[in-house]
Amino acid sequence: MAKSSGHNLSKEVLKNAIWFDIEKQKGDVEPAVTGMLVDGLFSIIVHDEKLTCGADYSELKLISGEKFYSNLLKRCLEENRKLISYTSADFKYISTAYPMLKDDLEKVHIKASFSSWFRRKKPKLFSQMQANAKKNYTRSKNKFGKGPKKNGEFRVGLKDMLKIEAVGYPDSSKIGIGGSAKAIKKIRDRFDKTGDNVEKVTAGEKKSWSKMLTYLKHDVYGLCHLTNWVNQNNKT
Repeated sequence: MAKSSGHNLSKEVLKNAIWFDIEKQKGDVEPAVTGMLVDGLFSIIVHDEKLTCGADYSELKLISGEKFYSNLLKRCLEENRKLISYTSADFKYISTAYPMLKDDLEKVHIKASFSSWFRRKKPKLFSQMQANAKKNYTRSKNKFGKGPKKNGEFRVGLKDMLKIEAVGYPDSSKIGIGGSAKAIKKIRDRFDKTGDNVEKVTAGEKKSWSKMLTYLKHDVYGLCHLTNWVNQNNKT
C-alpha cells in the first residue's frame, strides 16, 4: 500500500521528490492528464488520444499513460526519488490501470494527506478549516461527499488547507478555479465531432481546457508547498 508518512520526510527526500496529480473523468480506467513537478520544473502530459486537440492547443506532449508511468517509476528508482501525491487513491488508481507497475509504485509512492496531522498538531487551524467548510457547504456539494460526516466533522482536503493564511501558499486565491472532468469531456466531445483539428475547438472549449490546466498546476504546486510546510512545522 501507499506510504502515509508525508509529514515526517527528510530534507533530501523533499528536495528530490517528484510531485504529481491526475485528472480524469469519473469512470475513466486510465489517467487522462498528469501534472508533474520535479526539480522546480512543472509539466503537463496528456495521455488520452481523444484529448489531442487540447494537447496541440496548449503545446503539451501526448504520451500513453502506461509508457509515461513506466518511465516515471524507472526514473524514481534509478535516481532514488519518491513519488508524492495527495491521497492513496492515486496509488490505487495507477495500480489498477497498470497492474504490472504496482510493485515499483509501492517502493516509491508517498501519500501526503494531512487532515489528521492538522487535527493533532494544529487544532486551531483545523478548526478554521472546519468553519470555512461549513460556511461553504451547499446541498450540491453534499452530492459529491463534501457534506459533514456522521460525527458532524466536515471533510477537508488540499484546497481547504492551502487557503489557510498561515500555510502561506502564494496563489491561494487561484486554488480550486476550473474543474477537470467537464473540461476533459468538452475536448473529448469535440474530438468525436471534428477529430484532432485544433482549429475546430471553440473559444469556450479552449477557455475551459486552459482553466483545467491552471487548476492542475496549482494542485501540484500546492501539494509541494503544503508538504514542505507541514514537515517544517511538524515539531512545533
